[in-house]
Amino acid sequence: MCYRSIAPVLEAKACGFPAGAVPEVVGDAATCGGRWPGRRLRSDMLTRLDELHVANCLGELGASGGGVFLGGPRHASVGSIQRGTLGHFARPRLSGTYVSSAGSGVHGSLWSSSMEVFLTTAYDTPYSELPRLLALSSSDRFGVHRITDSPSKAQIILFADARADLDDWRFSRLRMSPLLRQYREKSFIYCQADQPWCAQSGLYTSMPRGSFNLARQRACAYISTPNQYILPPMSGNPRPLLFSFVGRGGGAVRERISSLRHTRGHIERTDEWDFFASDSAKHGEMKRRFAEVLATTKFAICPRGAGTSSFRLFEAMAAGCVPVILSDDWVPPEGPRWEDFSLTLPESKAALIPEVVEHYESRFNLMAHASRRAWQEWFAPDVLFHRMIESCTEILRSRRIPERIAGWMPDRRYFRLKARAVKARLITCR
Repeated sequence: MCYRSIAPVLEAKACGFPAGAVPEVVGDAATCGGRWPGRRLRSDMLTRLDELHVANCLGELGASGGGVFLGGPRHASVGSIQRGTLGHFARPRLSGTYVSSAGSGVHGSLWSSSMEVFLTTAYDTPYSELPRLLALSSSDRFGVHRITDSPSKAQIILFADARADLDDWRFSRLRMSPLLRQYREKSFIYCQADQPWCAQSGLYTSMPRGSFNLARQRACAYISTPNQYILPPMSGNPRPLLFSFVGRGGGAVRERISSLRHTRGHIERTDEWDFFASDSAKHGEMKRRFAEVLATTKFAICPRGAGTSSFRLFEAMAAGCVPVILSDDWVPPEGPRWEDFSLTLPESKAALIPEVVEHYESRFNLMAHASRRAWQEWFAPDVLFHRMIESCTEILRSRRIPERIAGWMPDRRYFRLKARAVKARLITCR
């Protein structure tokens, strides 16, 4: 097992710690997907640390009332941000992980690698994702974070309210929930609404980049509507289609995609099929058809839908395709090196897709392998629960403004959605 040292062990003498009090390893290539995490240390890597060193380190920290960065520069501040680029996207990255044993209450107990999690919902409706989230937690292969049935003992409370009620875009029932009002600082929401606003800190699949607040939000993959017909890519399986798109129209970018023509391209409109009507007779047939096309496709076109994200992006990765992303306001989830296995085009440049994918076709095998590997490492059902809790933990660790204050300051998205709701009501009343 190969470890990378924290250089130069944060100068234990300068910090006032004995040399043995500072953990000297950050993880191995196996836990990092074959690449080093650099200056960013996630709490799942902490499980690889020597337990005795961790205990000694936290003991010294508790005695001194201080904190130390693991894997970060000595001059960095808590929650400081590095920004890289992914095509025309900005990828937020935390430059370090803060470890502390000082304080009391919620923040005083956060700095262990294992979190007690209470899963709940404020909406007893079909829009709640609580059953699926419970299933993800039971299949988690990391086993680091544990489910508890006591909200008072939990360090994280996660509301699985994906879209709430369609007539409650304000998330009023969530915000007035007695449980959330009692434990607001450690409560989070998983939200996959196409047009969200940050009603509570948490995980959002389609929060537009212009409204994305790293202090209260993390981008997340979808946990619902998995396509059981998508199979792992088979070695040697022919992929005669250079690119494909199977989906509904709507929106300028999808109309541009519908007009694409290529001898090895496949564009199939499914406007008559309701994706969310799972009880329809054609539902299983269309999902099977979508999986069959992906299995024979090299580059899967993944435009935005009503929201900035799309289910098909993660399904394309699961099928070993190279995603071609067209969503100007989409914020990619933290973790994967998206530039290694995906292509990104502005929505206005959809007509260039045939030319672009032809240019990258020679790299398909390498990119497709990286795409499938990234899905397995970050978005597969047996890892997604762990990644979600890690994201919630990062928000807690970097929080500067208490949620009881930040949560009651509506952002621009709130007023935009309110104006849209008023307009819709006026149209209905005519």
